[in-house]
Amino acid sequence: MKEDSIKKSMTKVVLYIVLTIIVLAVVKWVFNDGVKIIANLTHYNGIYGLKDYELYTNLLVIIVFGWMIINSLASKF
Repeated sequence: MKEDSIKKSMTKVVLYIVLTIIVLAVVKWVFNDGVKIIANLTHYNGIYGLKDYELYTNLLVIIVFGWMIINSLASKF
C-alpha cells in the first residue's frame, strides 16, 4: 500500500514538473513574442513595458508549482 502512495506522489511530481516547464515556456513566449505581436497590432509601443514583469511572473509560477511539488511529496511521508 505504501508503494502505491509513493508511486502516486512521484507521478504527481513528474506531472507538476512537466506542467511547470510548459507554463514557463508559455510565459516566456507571451512576454517576448506575444508583446511584439500585440504592439504591432495595436501600434502602441507602451506595451513593451510589460517585458519588465516577466521575472515576477516566472517567480510566481515557480513558487506555486514548487509548493505543489513539495506538498505532493510531503503528504506521503
